[in-house]
Amino acid sequence: MKNALKALMLMLLILCTLLVFACGQPDEDADESTETAEQGKEAATHSTEESADSETEAETETSAPPLVMKPGKTDLTSDVVPLRNHLMDYSLAMFKDIAADGSENVLFSPYSVFAATAMVTEGAKGQTLSELETLMGIGQADLVKAYGLYWGDAQSENLLSANSVWVDTYEGLTVNEDTFAKLQSAYAAGVFHRDLQDPATVDVLNQWVSEHTKGRIPKIVDDFDPSARLSLVNALSFDAEWSVPYADYQQKDGTFRNADGTTSTANMLSSIETYYLEDENAQGFYKLYQRGADGKSYAFVAVLPKEGMTPVEYLATLNGDGLRNMLFNYTTDVELYTKMPAFKAETSYELVDTYRRLGCTNPMTELADFTGLATSDNPIFISHITHKAMIEVDAMGTKAGAATDIGMAEGEGPLEPPPRKDVILDRPFIYMILDCTTGLPIFMGITSSVA
Repeated sequence: MKNALKALMLMLLILCTLLVFACGQPDEDADESTETAEQGKEAATHSTEESADSETEAETETSAPPLVMKPGKTDLTSDVVPLRNHLMDYSLAMFKDIAADGSENVLFSPYSVFAATAMVTEGAKGQTLSELETLMGIGQADLVKAYGLYWGDAQSENLLSANSVWVDTYEGLTVNEDTFAKLQSAYAAGVFHRDLQDPATVDVLNQWVSEHTKGRIPKIVDDFDPSARLSLVNALSFDAEWSVPYADYQQKDGTFRNADGTTSTANMLSSIETYYLEDENAQGFYKLYQRGADGKSYAFVAVLPKEGMTPVEYLATLNGDGLRNMLFNYTTDVELYTKMPAFKAETSYELVDTYRRLGCTNPMTELADFTGLATSDNPIFISHITHKAMIEVDAMGTKAGAATDIGMAEGEGPLEPPPRKDVILDRPFIYMILDCTTGLPIFMGITSSVA
C-alpha cells in the first residue's frame, strides 16, 4: 500500500513539473514563432517579387494614412470644390506650357506661382483684372478663399510658405494702403521699402528667399531694372519623410532610360504600395508621407505614360476633368509593386511668355491697370515672373523648395487573389506632390533623365 502511495505521489510530482514547464513555455515559443513568421513573411515577399521581377524587392506599406479626395469622400465643402477645380485647371495649363518642348526635366510649384499672382491680382482693375481672373478661373473676391485652400486653419509643419512685397523708394510711387493692408492681413506678406536699384537690396531680398526656402533657392533675382517699382515674392519649402521609408534591401542600382535615348544608372527604390492609378494612357501610384502632428497629410504621385508615349504627349490628352479622374479614382484592390529612382532636380523659368500663351497679355503691357496696387508717374505693369524650384527624393522622403518673384516696372481585401500591377519608373515619368485633403498639387514635375 505504501509503495502504491509513493508511486502515486511520484506520478503527481512529475505531472506538476510537466505542467509548470508547459505553462512557462508559450511566451518563448510565441516569440520564436513570431520571429519565424516575420522571417517567413520577408522571405515570401522576396520570393514573390523575384518570381516576377528578379530586381524588385519590396515591403508592404503599413499604417498608411487614408486619402480623402475620392469622389463622395472629400472633406471639402461644396462652395470650395469649384475653386479647387479651377486651381487644378490653372496648374495643369501651366504644366503643359512649361513642359512643351519635352527635352528637359521639369519642376515647378503651381502653389508658389498662384500665391504671387493672387497678390498682384488684388491690385488689378479693368481688363487687367479680367485677364488675370480668366487665367486662374477665380474672381478677385474669391482669391483669399482659394489661397486658404492650401492651408486650412493654419500652415502645415511639412509645407512652409512666406510672402513679401518690396516697394521702391522712388518719390513718384504711391501705394494703395487698403490693398497693402489686405496683403499683410490675408497673405501675411511682409512689406519692405527699399531702393530696388541698390545692389544691397538684391542681396537682402535673396537672403529672405534663401531663409524661407531653407537655403534651397539661394537667389531669385540678379538685379533690378532702373524702372522697377515693386516686387511681389512667394517662397516655400516642403519637407516630409515617407510613411514607410525604403529599407536597405529595397534599394538597388538599376537602369533608367532617359528621354534622349541614353541610359543612366540610378538608385532604384522598390516597394509595395496601396493606392493604384490608371487611365487608358497611363498608370501610377501614390506613395504617402508621414502625417504631421497637425493632422495634414501629403502624397507623392507618380504617373507613367504607356510605353511609346512621352509625358508631354500624355499631358496633351488631359484636361482638368481628366486629371481629376486620374488622381481621385484610385483603387486599393490590386497587389501593387512599384519602383522609382531616387532623383534630384533644379529648375528656373521665366513665366511671362507662359502667361501670354495662356491668353493673359494685358498685365504685361503698359496698358495694364494696377492702380489698385500702386500708382507712379507712368503705368505699372508686370515686367517679369521668375520661378525657381528644386526637389530631392530619396529613400527617407522628400525635400523641396520654390520661389516666385513677380516684378513690376514702370512703363517707358477580396476572396480571390487581387490582380497584380507593376509600375516601374525606369523611363520618363510625371510626378506631383499632392495635398491629400484638397487634391491640390503643390509641386508638379517630369523626370526625363537622371544623373
